[in-house]
Amino acid sequence: MDKRRKAREIRKEVEETSKQLQEIESALGNTGQRCSNCHNRNHTVRSCKMGQCESAFFCGELNKHPEEKLHLQDKKKEIAALYIVICC
Repeated sequence: MDKRRKAREIRKEVEETSKQLQEIESALGNTGQRCSNCHNRNHTVRSCKMGQCESAFFCGELNKHPEEKLHLQDKKKEIAALYIVICC
């Protein structure tokens, strides 16, 4: 696979992931207290009836899932590195 195509594929993956997270976050809203268990709004861990949040795709909060945030950052760095190789 050539580097340009690989860069495009990774970039598309990052853009799709970012878009999905933004859609989830906007659907959940951004007001109210956030539960520390499920990361949803308008209730606390004491009254939470949901299980523990396993992914930013459930709650829309990338900051609550450092492993997923790191993965997305790594993909962005990989894109930047590929573009440097392609351009130079």
